[in-house]
Amino acid sequence: MNVKVKHLAAATLLALGACHSIAPAQQRWLELESDHFVLRTDVDEEEARAALVSLEQTREVFLRALPWSGSKPPPARPLTVVELADLAELHQFTKPEVDGFVSDYGMAERVVVLSAERETAQQPVLNHELAHAVAGLMLRRQPAWFAEGIACFLQNTRKDPDAARDLVGEIDEERVQWLAQHTAMSAEQVLSIPGAAELPDRDGARFESTAYELVFALFNQRNAGLAAYMRMLAHGDDPGAAFAAAFPDLTPARLDELARAAQTPGVHFAKLGVPLLPYQGKLEVRAMTPVAIHAQLAALYALSPGLDDRTGAKARAEAELKLALQADAHDPEALAVRFYLGMPREQARALAQEAVALHPDSFRAQLLLARLLGEMEQRSPGIAQERLQAAEAAAKLAPEEPRALAMHAAALAEQHRGAEALPIAQRAVALDPSDPNGLAILALAQAESGMAAEARASLSRAAERATENAPREFLAMLRELGARLDREQQASASQQEAAAMLAKQQPSTTESSTAKPSAAAVPRADVEPGHALVKLDRPPVRGECGQPGPAFFGKPKSKRAEVRAIIEDDGKLLEVQKVSGDEAAVQAIRQYLSTCSYEPGRRGGQPVRAALVQIFTFP
Repeated sequence: MNVKVKHLAAATLLALGACHSIAPAQQRWLELESDHFVLRTDVDEEEARAALVSLEQTREVFLRALPWSGSKPPPARPLTVVELADLAELHQFTKPEVDGFVSDYGMAERVVVLSAERETAQQPVLNHELAHAVAGLMLRRQPAWFAEGIACFLQNTRKDPDAARDLVGEIDEERVQWLAQHTAMSAEQVLSIPGAAELPDRDGARFESTAYELVFALFNQRNAGLAAYMRMLAHGDDPGAAFAAAFPDLTPARLDELARAAQTPGVHFAKLGVPLLPYQGKLEVRAMTPVAIHAQLAALYALSPGLDDRTGAKARAEAELKLALQADAHDPEALAVRFYLGMPREQARALAQEAVALHPDSFRAQLLLARLLGEMEQRSPGIAQERLQAAEAAAKLAPEEPRALAMHAAALAEQHRGAEALPIAQRAVALDPSDPNGLAILALAQAESGMAAEARASLSRAAERATENAPREFLAMLRELGARLDREQQASASQQEAAAMLAKQQPSTTESSTAKPSAAAVPRADVEPGHALVKLDRPPVRGECGQPGPAFFGKPKSKRAEVRAIIEDDGKLLEVQKVSGDEAAVQAIRQYLSTCSYEPGRRGGQPVRAALVQIFTFP
């Protein structure tokens, strides 16, 4: 059933788009572009034009069917759709029971692949992803249950055979029957999941179906509350607080009762008839080149969701890739597939550098090089600078392309240039607010700029939008940044406590911290000789240490010791200076602090050498 389609789909692809099967390069492939879609297809032009218009009309229906927020959607990157001539052609790339699939992450924008055997507007997979795209633009916050529930609710939209309108809100009988035969998740379980990436694979269908029933119940029985909830999400309010405000009487048990009403025979539910408006935007048609066709064929064979090497999919990908590279050995899209299929990083780097030299006007070539350099195991200052130059060039070549802007912001933030990265990351998210990678990079830029609260909010949005197919590396980055923000919060709390204590002991303009027995690192000043105390944008942070605290042989003579730890701008510990305390205690503290990692303090978005005053008290 369609509910399983997304969980059969593969996740990661570095190429842009995907297409046909073993078709000769001479076969006519078209690429059509409208205001909000790019359609790549091997059907005839008249049919392709009709399909593209249908896509635009369905998007408009989705925008008018639900109470998003009353505001117009912001500009958005087009959604790429690949429409193959029939199901037989589609099933050369996937299992027979799959009638469409989605590829996301990697170098590519999200790509929906389906067949033309069914009318474009009546394809559940396409409607599901289109609903995600619309919701991603209209709602700043989206808990996982609501994102999937809305997408499943809208995917059942169909054309009214008797009028020029779409019918929205009809009950999905197939999904309800499936749930009747399986154990649904409770409302409490569904609402507690922060993002689809946190969901075990085995629970995917149960989660989506239960989320659908919750949204269906709220649409039919609590429509005013649903409208209020969606307005608060559009404003960026915390999802939990927004739900409590919109539905103050809905306990998890009561919500379960509402959801079960969808399975009650004979109960009447509302449905909307939304008139189809004529599409009057741009519609451009161009023929795809042979190299583009072969590169996309290779990409689709490389993806081949549900298939394995025994089917020969990888061999066919290699064959199509060979044809593409024969036509252009440095085509960026073909090279993206080549790197995805695997090759040594240094060799890939050299090819990407050649692609940049031979395609100086291609932002994709620059983006590919920047990405490869970011994945190098050895990240020397030279590689970091080359990555920044490539990312900056991509952003200049495509100033409205959010992937290029996000890459540029990431390269700057990695060099601790948060003040420069921040406006670029903000622009990337404004152009594509639904991209979890862009939101994660915005969180990093905000963290580098000392904006901890804003970074946490962006990190939450990124986690909410990360799909169940999110790469492990991406999820690890989210966890690492979250842990860093936690450490900085702890350091800030210690700073306030220590400053209060120090003020009682001796009036001073310096800041300090205390802990028992290991202190959190807090900024005091730039430590260059003769410099006055300065205000830092963000304090240096002590990370993990190799031992739990200072180790003593016997009892220290004093119950208190104060030291200044000098942290270089690259995060290395330069020295630990004694301020007070007996020498044995200070020596133990020096040894302990030498086992720790540090993040440097920052001023004006730049890392600086800074001193940490740490006070240790002993029982």
